[in-house]
Amino acid sequence: PEWGLGISIIISLLIVIFESAYPHISVLGRLPGTNQYRNVKQYPDGEQYDGLVMVRICAPIYFANTQNVREKIERYYQRAQTELDRRGQKGVKFIIIEMGPVSHMDTGALHTLSEM
Repeated sequence: PEWGLGISIIISLLIVIFESAYPHISVLGRLPGTNQYRNVKQYPDGEQYDGLVMVRICAPIYFANTQNVREKIERYYQRAQTELDRRGQKGVKFIIIEMGPVSHMDTGALHTLSEM
């Protein structure tokens, strides 16, 4: 019985560390007829605007995950840029980062975001 409890605690800690190092970041779209923005994977009818990428970061940002956060945002930017290029339209002008769920960030995260 003690082994099972110990193993479950270790697995839980590993999950927390993984989720902290790789926070959930989603692209947002406006729900039609509202002022609410939601993850476009969960709400595919969410309206996205040309030249604008809106993302939500859903975890604290600190030294261990800043590179991952940056890479994901850049990937979403490149995806939107490629789609606009394919349609022959002007490129992405703005990236909006919604950080309501972010409870704290360290100076490394501030530097990473300011470089973007």
